[in-house]
Amino acid sequence: MLKIDEISENLYIGESGLWIAQTIDEISYPSDGNELCAEIEDSSFWFKHRNKAILSVMNNFSPRGAIFDIGGGNGYVSKNLIDNGFDCVLIEPGVSGASKVVERGVKNVVCATVESAEFRPHSIPSVGLFDVIEHIEDDLSFLK
Repeated sequence: MLKIDEISENLYIGESGLWIAQTIDEISYPSDGNELCAEIEDSSFWFKHRNKAILSVMNNFSPRGAIFDIGGGNGYVSKNLIDNGFDCVLIEPGVSGASKVVERGVKNVVCATVESAEFRPHSIPSVGLFDVIEHIEDDLSFLK
């Protein structure tokens, strides 16, 4: 099991169980985006189908180590991966989304951007960017 405190010196554990960055970055995602998704995720054909597709890919190309679900929103994908035997760490800069993830029972939740979390180089074994890149203003720099 991956230990968050061993791969970042810029995160602390809050009272709610969230790992929180000591610095806060601006994000290019609507402030009510997580709340809107939370209203429909459990009943949406799209979200259910997407989870099945992601799980199929993960089962066919299993990552080594924990999957870091970057921009994981309310934890719908991470919870499904965990329920199906994968180790997962959710990274979500939005407080409302990260809080919802904790409510869903996901243990490793980081409320930060990848940049503000300041993970040690080469410490993240696998990354998932599920419906994230289109929300990043400078996506090319992020991917580099």
